Amino acid sequence: MLDVITNAGPLMALAKLNLLHLLKDLYGRVHFARSVYDEVVVQGIRQGFEDAHVLQQFLHQEGWEPTVIADMPPLYLLNNPGRVNCAPCQGR
Repeated sequence: MLDVITNAGPLMALAKLNLLHLLKDLYGRVHFARSVYDEVVVQGIRQGFEDAHVLQQFLHQEGWEPTVIADMPPLYLLNNPGRVNCAPCQGR
């Protein structure tokens, strides 16, 4: 399976639609930066967004934690749920 890097948008959209399982079904591992986690989960919970709790639970269940940007291998960048771009040097 393909590993990908995502930003906040796809995580928020899929959490709102209760479709986070698609990430696991389509990709082997989804990498995201600490800043993405803080934006979507930490700030989302502070602001009372239920989907932030849903995402937090999903990430915990899958064992997916933020990845240090410098440690991200050449992967694919998931810009939105419908488009994947090659990003061999992303974050380097």
